[in-house]
Amino acid sequence: MAREERISIPEALMALTATAAWVGFDETCLGVLRPGARADLAVFDRDPAAIPPDEFETLRCHLTLVDGRVAWSADGHGPG
Repeated sequence: MAREERISIPEALMALTATAAWVGFDETCLGVLRPGARADLAVFDRDPAAIPPDEFETLRCHLTLVDGRVAWSADGHGPG
């Protein structure tokens, strides 16, 4: 991929969250963190928007929530 065709990490995160919700006509309940919205999110060891692109693949997920419930956690807590 040509360098001029790349998007930034914040742009990629927006594309996968708020923009994806908007495209699916779900922007009132998905894609953002606010009261009344679904709590679908992942918790990482560092802020993905604040690290250099070459470190992005080193991020480690600690926890994933779906509908406000733990779907997966690094320490083994959660379903199954």
